[in-house]
Amino acid sequence: MTTVSMAVARRMIIACYRKNVPLMLTGYPGMGKTATYESVARELGIGFIDFRLGLKDPVDVGGMRVPDAKTGKLRHYVPDDLPDAERDGAAGIILFDEINAVAQMMQTTAYGLIQERRIGKWRMPEGWVPMAAGNNVSDRAAAQRMSTALANRFLHADVAPDLEYWVDNYGLANCPDAGISFLRFRPALFHVMPKPDEKAFPSARSWTAAFRFLDEEPTLRRALIAGEVGDAAADELEGFLQIRASAVTLAEILADPKGCRLPPKDKPAVSYAVSGMLANAMTRKTAAPIIEYAGRLGPEYEVLIAHDAQKRDKTIASTSAFGAWAVRNQEVVL
Repeated sequence: MTTVSMAVARRMIIACYRKNVPLMLTGYPGMGKTATYESVARELGIGFIDFRLGLKDPVDVGGMRVPDAKTGKLRHYVPDDLPDAERDGAAGIILFDEINAVAQMMQTTAYGLIQERRIGKWRMPEGWVPMAAGNNVSDRAAAQRMSTALANRFLHADVAPDLEYWVDNYGLANCPDAGISFLRFRPALFHVMPKPDEKAFPSARSWTAAFRFLDEEPTLRRALIAGEVGDAAADELEGFLQIRASAVTLAEILADPKGCRLPPKDKPAVSYAVSGMLANAMTRKTAAPIIEYAGRLGPEYEVLIAHDAQKRDKTIASTSAFGAWAVRNQEVVL
């Protein structure tokens, strides 16, 4: 089966929702699969329920039959966290997260919800579509093989980590520019599966958590970050941060964008660090000098700065300096 990027997976979620087709995304732990489903639901203006089978018993999924003293019959009661049109809206996505991490009995219980979209007399609202996410069986993340009966109820996609997707859809809004610059400099460290004896490893989830500690003093910072992403990745980040500290400052650039020092050509880490700093610092007021300096860094870094700056603040695109840059770079798609 072809492996797709997170950007393509996002488009698949939208297409499958619109066609009322259950989709299952499978990939490494910590990639942001669940967050992508939730983000799509927000974008479409529909409801979202994260229905984690691993936290439930079969009765929590399939419901329970309870005697009715008045009728002398058994009544079927269903879980309260299933979609309710009045409470949750007429349309939405119910995500069976970590579906391949549960026992076969629980998978069997989920059949009806996914294929027939019913439990007893209860029926899923017509506008709700069941979807799923799970980790690779080979990644030792509690995943196990799905029964063929359950697997055949989904359209499947294997998903690969996607740094630029994470930057655009989460990183720029939630993480410091130094962290984003480091991952662009060392994209191979965006996601690294751990060895059997390792607990901490790099992933979209763990880097996001690690970057919260960038403002701590160096010794403590290194220990905290290593606890999230592992020793090797933490050491590389620490080295990057030390290089960044010696780079040209924002004050120097704003004061003399045409003449102040440039990063050494043989040290791309410095160029990535400066690019991230400038993208984060660009406003309508500072756009002109930053764009002036960016043009001296080279096309790769110039485009990164322009892309990230206008992603953070759409109004920058309406400045005369940005407009002039866009005219000069019409072939660039931001």
